[in-house]
Amino acid sequence: MCEYIAGISPVKVYGLPLFHSTGEYRKLTDELMEQVPSIRQFGHLASGGRICFKTDAPSFVFKSRVKICADNETTSNLFSSGFNVYIGERQRSRYAGYVCVEKNRDGWCDIEKRFEKQAIMEDITIFMPSASMIESCCIIPDENYRVEESSPYKWGTPIVYYGSSITAGGAASRVGNTYVSLLSRWLDTDYQLYGFPGNAKGEKEVAEYLSTLDMSVFVYDYDHNAKDPEELEKTHKPFFDIIRKAKPKVPVIMLSRPGYDHDPVDAEKRKAVIRSTYETAKAAGDENVWFIEGNKLFGTDERHACTIDGIHPTDYGFMKMARCIAPILEEALEKQANQ
Repeated sequence: MCEYIAGISPVKVYGLPLFHSTGEYRKLTDELMEQVPSIRQFGHLASGGRICFKTDAPSFVFKSRVKICADNETTSNLFSSGFNVYIGERQRSRYAGYVCVEKNRDGWCDIEKRFEKQAIMEDITIFMPSASMIESCCIIPDENYRVEESSPYKWGTPIVYYGSSITAGGAASRVGNTYVSLLSRWLDTDYQLYGFPGNAKGEKEVAEYLSTLDMSVFVYDYDHNAKDPEELEKTHKPFFDIIRKAKPKVPVIMLSRPGYDHDPVDAEKRKAVIRSTYETAKAAGDENVWFIEGNKLFGTDERHACTIDGIHPTDYGFMKMARCIAPILEEALEKQANQ
């Protein structure tokens, strides 16, 4: 029986650019983790990573060696350690299930599961877990069936997302239901995810690192993690300026926090800071910036059902966020393609 190692053609790894130079499923360089110690705990996680391939096998086994590194009361075990498997053309893919570490397991764990599909050539996209380290991944198709490289993403240059636990997907039931994952499937976009729960503080070192990445669009939302509106004001525009200097034509989408109802007075002050960054850029002639007001992300109906704690979105909240962001993101992608 043939095993295909993720990262070795034809099974490709997306969303983790360091994997291609280090062979490690991680997000951050050692240098950046030394410069910003507060995000070191997230640097070796594989959130945002995906494994993609095609096979005509009627079933295949997915195997991985995983270690849960972060968990709290707002996250499920499935979200922290679960791989989510989708089958078929990405924009119309169907959810085939998950495989995750059993509850109350510590240390490195070997997990595996068989997934059934049609005996025709179909794309497989496997979303990696949000809060786990990954040592290895492999695919074992039924014997005498083919494995090929996946279809290319429609938007092959990654979108880069930076922000808080909301950006990371915290409180989603599983990783395939975060707004970033939803947008990737709906618009068929590659992406890289730099969500640092509680620790996205707009540090210039992080901005400088992100500014070196190849990107089609930059999306950022970290106002929850600033101590107060005054701290946000000290970092928000400088962060944008670093990205814009390095990427003068890349579309930038700025978001304020969706959990507006939790503290409307504070949220309004933070929104004003982000709006100021946006309006200053527009006044200077920048036509590649967008601003999405967080209080509009959940719409008007059943807003209470959109978060688990007034801050972190539920699956329902992420779905509403994605629906609001999708047309703006698609407009930004089209504009970038035509520049």
